[in-house]
This record gives sequence, C-alpha cells and structure tokens, in this order.
Amino acid sequence: MELRGLTKKFGDNVIFDNCDLVFEENKITAVMGRSGRGKTTLLNIIAGLDTDYSGEIIGSSPCAYIFQEPRLLKGATVLENTLIGSGFKNREKAIKLLEEMELSDYINEYPKALSGGMAMRVSMARAFVSGRSVILMDEAFKSLDKDLKYRLYDMFLRLWNSSGKPTTIIVTHDKEEAEYLGDTIIEL
Repeated sequence: MELRGLTKKFGDNVIFDNCDLVFEENKITAVMGRSGRGKTTLLNIIAGLDTDYSGEIIGSSPCAYIFQEPRLLKGATVLENTLIGSGFKNREKAIKLLEEMELSDYINEYPKALSGGMAMRVSMARAFVSGRSVILMDEAFKSLDKDLKYRLYDMFLRLWNSSGKPTTIIVTHDKEEAEYLGDTIIEL
C-alpha cells in the first residue's frame, strides 16, 4: 500500500504536507512519533474514517481496525463481538481463535465479565476473523502491564503468521513494542 502526496490539515495546523509513505505487503510497519504528529489520523485516513485530505492511496483494501480501547458491544457475547467484523460468518474460525487466545471459557460471556487484557484479545480475534488483508492497530497495547503486553505481542504474531501475514500498520509510542513487532519502523 502506498500513500502519495498526502496532505492533511486541521484548520491552520498542517499534519501531513505532500507526504509519501509505503507500507510493504505482508509486513508489519510500526509508526512512531510524538503526540500530535498524525499517527492516528494516518490510520483513520487509510481506514476511510477520515476523507478530508488530498493525495491518493494506492493498493488500499478493506481494513480491520484494532483501536486503543477494545470497542466491544455491551449487549453482545464474546463470540458475537468476535464475529461482527466478518458479518457473523466464520463461527468455527472465531471459536478456534478464541480458544487459542485462552478465552474458550468466556465465549458466551458479555464484555462486563472481561478484564482489559481479555477484552483486547477479543478485539484482536475480531480483526483476524474478519479475514481482511490489512490490519490497523492504534496503540492497542498501551494500557496493559508489561508482562501481559509481551504475551499479547506473541499471541498477535502467532495469529498474524497463521493468517497469511496481513499487511499491518501499528501505531505506538513504545520503542520496544515497535522493535518487537515491526519489520519496519517509520518515524513521523
């Protein structure tokens, strides 16, 4: 995927000025930078959530988006939340992923029964069940303790490898995370 001539402003504040970026297919690119440099804006543009920019995106395809918070529906079970991104298809795949993520005992539970780390695993499972060829992650691991982060990093990498290595863009402030997960690191 390639962004050519990306220009994005919020009023007089220029976030991107004729910026060109390349994200290699089937690789994980970690995007780092200070707050306010446009990391989340970049993901929102790629996802099609922000259309107020100029420039073009080449090779874009529908994305799965793992946000900073899990964004689970309170009235849906863990399994239902996992299936949302796939149009409620791939039930067997969802159950298998939830088992791999140590959530098989929670398939029929609601989000209120989950810890923060468990909810993030459901969000990750939802992204992989969707079958999308692009995954966007916006500081998905930021509120987790260090031991849990590394367990989830390893879980994420196992799923990523077994899912055909979808092109992945991870936004993070954590240099260790970028180095652990990223094939490439881009500094904004």
